[in-house]
Amino acid sequence: MVCKYLCNKMKRGVHASAQSCSRACALCLYGLRPRQLFPGRVWFTNAALGLRQAVFVLGMASSAASVLILDMILALQLHKGKVVDALSATKSLVWIIFFLLASIAMLVFVPRRDIMRLLPFGIVGGFAVAMLIQVLAVWYLRLWRFNFTEIASIRGIPIFLAMSWLPLMVIFAYWLLSLRSGTARFFYIAAYALATVAIEWGLIIFGYQVHRNWNILYAALLALVLHYLLGWYLLATRPPVDERKVIRIDS
Repeated sequence: MVCKYLCNKMKRGVHASAQSCSRACALCLYGLRPRQLFPGRVWFTNAALGLRQAVFVLGMASSAASVLILDMILALQLHKGKVVDALSATKSLVWIIFFLLASIAMLVFVPRRDIMRLLPFGIVGGFAVAMLIQVLAVWYLRLWRFNFTEIASIRGIPIFLAMSWLPLMVIFAYWLLSLRSGTARFFYIAAYALATVAIEWGLIIFGYQVHRNWNILYAALLALVLHYLLGWYLLATRPPVDERKVIRIDS
């Protein structure tokens, strides 16, 4: 039982009173049973830790955004010999905001130790692959282009957009490896890939991205192929079951 588990946790090394156990058991009375959404962790404990980190990151992000806005007004008045449109430069902050939101989601939904474990995959399978695709598609093949790239961009490629795939791929890898059913993995990869296509469609609707020799169907096919390849790699290189630490809560 969850109540028994919570009471035992409080009594470990500390003399817990009956009132402490009754408060713990009150969680069950009010229907607040912690669910094992995160393997080996109690959901609300992990969410609380992630939320604390997210608040810190959000505060730092707000300071950084303020500095960027001031820098935009005072320093970025000239761009290639012409005055920078203040509204366009302000809209270019959306790439930074998107990266911050993806990072906050990673901190909330992925435990810290798993973030460090999956960070190399996020760098290579997320940032590096996204940057390679953007370089080929924007610079050479001219399949699409981005608007509002006055801040933090390289020849029309928003750097923070490519960096956003690092936390997104960490989230993708963590939940894929937590699934045990092959069918669940198949539909999860497809759903995650199509969710990235929905993000791209939103960028097109709001005018942040423009397709030249490309369309949303091609984008969906590319996303499915890439995510299935990355998923295959993750499942092929994961450690055997007997080498992974399995944490259970005895009833």
